[in-house]
Amino acid sequence: MKRIIAVILAVFLLCGVSYADVIYENVQSRTITRGVTHTYIEKLTEGGWQKINVIKADLSDSNVDVSVLYSSKGISYRSTVSALAKENNAVAAINAD
Repeated sequence: MKRIIAVILAVFLLCGVSYADVIYENVQSRTITRGVTHTYIEKLTEGGWQKINVIKADLSDSNVDVSVLYSSKGISYRSTVSALAKENNAVAAINAD
């Protein structure tokens, strides 16, 4: 039986800022591909601006696969996330070091 696993990764500012009263919020979601959505959240709080990116992936979808990306030049070769995504034909990538 396949399990539905949602992968939600977000970039947050300091914890104290994330609990501040929200003055303004804009949320935009788009489908990247079947089973993968990207949500961009922009908030103005008493502590300042927050810009949050969330990737949600339905791992029970046969179209979705999660894997570690590394350069064809070797695992120790440093590269940008966008370059690794392009090289590996990924539709979404997140820096998780």
